[in-house]
Amino acid sequence: MSAAPEWMEHVKAHGVRRVAHSFGLEQRGRNGLSPCPACSAVTRHPSRRDKRGAVGVRPDDSGWECFECGESGDALHLASWCVLSKRQPAGAEWGELRRACVERALCLPDPRDTAPVAQLRSWEPLPVRQEAQPVRPNAAEVAEVWGSARPVTDDVEVSAWLASRGLAPGDVEDRDLARALPEGAILPRWARFQGQSWCRSSHRLIVPMWDASGVLASLHARSVRPDVPPGSKAASPAGAELRGLVMADALGRLMLEGKALADGLPASELIEVNGLWIMEGVPDFLTRATDYSEADAAAPTVLSVLSGSWTAAIAARIPDGATVAIETHLDAAGDRYARAIAATLAGRCRLKRRGAGRAA
Repeated sequence: MSAAPEWMEHVKAHGVRRVAHSFGLEQRGRNGLSPCPACSAVTRHPSRRDKRGAVGVRPDDSGWECFECGESGDALHLASWCVLSKRQPAGAEWGELRRACVERALCLPDPRDTAPVAQLRSWEPLPVRQEAQPVRPNAAEVAEVWGSARPVTDDVEVSAWLASRGLAPGDVEDRDLARALPEGAILPRWARFQGQSWCRSSHRLIVPMWDASGVLASLHARSVRPDVPPGSKAASPAGAELRGLVMADALGRLMLEGKALADGLPASELIEVNGLWIMEGVPDFLTRATDYSEADAAAPTVLSVLSGSWTAAIAARIPDGATVAIETHLDAAGDRYARAIAATLAGRCRLKRRGAGRAA
């Protein structure tokens, strides 16, 4: 194999840190850089509060690797990503890369190159992967509605609906998985379905929706009338988004919060051993979450998703090595949710795809 051109060796000789600095990357810690020029990741495992740069640099400064996308290489590869957004130049791109390195005093110019420096393209970091904050209902109003709702066993209509789904109202109440809106309750404007208050539209069974930090962020309502058409059974806050929210049992909420059990054992460690179920919708969530005795030390935790609610931030709360059973519905939408969930957990969790049936 022929030796690399001298200018390439000059770039490599500067080391990864010097090249990264010349292209505007930020050093984080002794051996970290940010952002990754290949995938724009800023930090490693952001959900674990790991603030080190996404790119790790070898102690001898000869190479780098991104902990998010896995891209790696030497100083020249880093420069290529910064200039060309690719690992390996082709054809005339080598000249463009060399000129960008010349501009930053990383190598000598090509004596045959007559392009003026003013025409050289400067590199700017890729936009950091940031999503707009989802629209949520007013947090104080959410807490007030949930706090003023009553136990499901105190409402005849809600209890009858639960029983019709094979659910014991007492089990739902004991675990505080859902509550009943009092008939005629005055609700915020967002608690509407097709222009009617949830109470008037019969959506009086409410389930809390938790964000990736275990904060009560929204509510999801379910109609308790037996004659409701399929498209009118469920309701979410009008004008708000579900993205980043899930239903969760008590252990699931502790996992999201990053808290420990009463005996000091971190919730994530217990979930790593006992596993986790991911359901779809309210009925399947309540069914699976009441399948196990609250005293069962081997009981798995249970989450449930709605359309578009699953995010990587929630996935990051699930501990590495956990067995995750995905029980979304056996239809096109359920398969789509399952694929989205699996994509965020593949490679670090043991995944099982189990069907919970069709939505009802």
